[in-house]
Amino acid sequence: MTGIFLFFFFFYDNSTAEYKGIFSYANVNGTQREREESVRSFFRCLIFQPKILSPMCDQIAANCELHYIIKYHRL
Repeated sequence: MTGIFLFFFFFYDNSTAEYKGIFSYANVNGTQREREESVRSFFRCLIFQPKILSPMCDQIAANCELHYIIKYHRL
């Protein structure tokens, strides 16, 4: 049987004290392009540094005031 894996990315927003989806962070400072680039950079960190985040990844997370939680479901 083939397993299908879905990854749901949620982030904890310190400013509103709630979990939000990856693209629900409109209160992060910067232009739309800067916010999109922050998300892309953070995903690159998750993909290439999945166990030990580099200082750059930590800085991206700090700048966005977000912490990540990866929820994993198997269908």
